[in-house]
Amino acid sequence: MWSKQSKTLIAFALGLGVAVTFIKPALPQIPRFNLIIALGPPGEVKFQKPNWSNFQPASIGSVLRGDYQLLVGSNATVEVLCSNWTTWKPEPGRTSTVNEGCPATRDNRIIHSEDDTPPTRAANNQNIPYLLSPRNTSLLDNRPTLRWHQVEGAESYSVRIRGQGLDLDWKTHSRETEILYSGEQPLPPGYYWLIVETDNGQRSIEEGVFGFRVLDEKKATTLLKEVEELQQKQLSEEAKTLAIAHFYLSEDLKYDAIDILEQSIKDGNTLVATYQLLGNTYTQVGLNRLAKERYLKGLELAKAASDLNSQAEIQKSLVTISLIIDSKEEALQWLEKAQVSYRALGDESEVRQLEAKKSKI
Repeated sequence: MWSKQSKTLIAFALGLGVAVTFIKPALPQIPRFNLIIALGPPGEVKFQKPNWSNFQPASIGSVLRGDYQLLVGSNATVEVLCSNWTTWKPEPGRTSTVNEGCPATRDNRIIHSEDDTPPTRAANNQNIPYLLSPRNTSLLDNRPTLRWHQVEGAESYSVRIRGQGLDLDWKTHSRETEILYSGEQPLPPGYYWLIVETDNGQRSIEEGVFGFRVLDEKKATTLLKEVEELQQKQLSEEAKTLAIAHFYLSEDLKYDAIDILEQSIKDGNTLVATYQLLGNTYTQVGLNRLAKERYLKGLELAKAASDLNSQAEIQKSLVTISLIIDSKEEALQWLEKAQVSYRALGDESEVRQLEAKKSKI
């Protein structure tokens, strides 16, 4: 995941003549995790985090850290995809620590961050052509599709890709809000900024200059082979989608993660974990309005499934989203709901953290 390492630069180099915020990539080390990929019957497989006072029902897509406890009913089955892509089937009728079946290794292929802070406080102003994709992501494709928000009243858009080393400056115009990069040569590996402006002067840079990294061919080929390996595993389509999406996110391929998750929803996927992961990913790239849509649907599904853990996590995420695109009043409402959910889980540590956050809103 790219962290929010940014600095304000005078954009004369881009010929813009304004001060803008450039979002620059960083790839910190983040923790490994494991994923429940199959279980049955519902309610007979439960897990417990260290801070919880009791066990909670697990579901397909539940994220398991090594220090979590997993309780499998005597007539239940569960399968866990470990961070190194081995699988573990815990013994029925007992409680296991996740590390027992998924011990720590150096070969971690899916990693995860619980940081819910978006890289930018982007409100996604409906009056500007803010970027939809690619945005704060690495790419396998060196001829990417470029998409941005349609602005009411705009008849055409100017589009510009600028290389980090100022060795590429590609420009075009379009009446559409989605085009394929059509430069003479594919984009070489490296980092690029994307800027869109309407014919009436509204610019995407009003919420910051966002960009993307094109991976080199060797890296891209290696990652595609790993995805193919995961495709070959005998998993349900929903579980496979989540596993691949998590792998994409581990490699900063946020655009690919969003694409596969959205397609899965179109195909009928109604797992809470799918909507929650999609909300998390939209938040990471600063598409906070889309994040809220997916979070709200995930919350609806979580309530229907009595999934208290997902309810608490989504409500907590909505605190940050509401501060950016809505109001302090709505953010406080979500914070109080999250406190209720965490208290029901027996997680007083989270309750206290949210209380401390309340005083800063």
